[in-house]
Amino acid sequence: MTVLYSGCSFTAGVGWGSGWIDEKGQQCFNDCKHSKHLWVNLLHNRLFFDTPLDNIATGGNSNLRIFQTTATALLTSKYSHAFVQWTSPMRYEWSAGLETWNTKQWQWFEIFLNYCFQTE
Repeated sequence: MTVLYSGCSFTAGVGWGSGWIDEKGQQCFNDCKHSKHLWVNLLHNRLFFDTPLDNIATGGNSNLRIFQTTATALLTSKYSHAFVQWTSPMRYEWSAGLETWNTKQWQWFEIFLNYCFQTE
């Protein structure tokens, strides 16, 4: 089975890869989930070297988003282990209602209800 890793930029490997300067002159970094120096890979190669890993972490994730993505992953796939790296409690997200992307916060809850009340 696969091992799940979830979290914020510390788990996604933001800063390990090469960065670039955006049009506003700010330093930007890609996720570098395959870096051999990333804690996820160090731990996984030490304990689960013969098992695939699924790193769903994203830089900038709040604890709510980490919970939602982890719950969704656990309810929709099979994992042998799950490691969740929580971020600062001061990091939060909210929806102003002006976004042009989906801001549905409770997708994980719908999946959970479907999982609990599935009839087979």
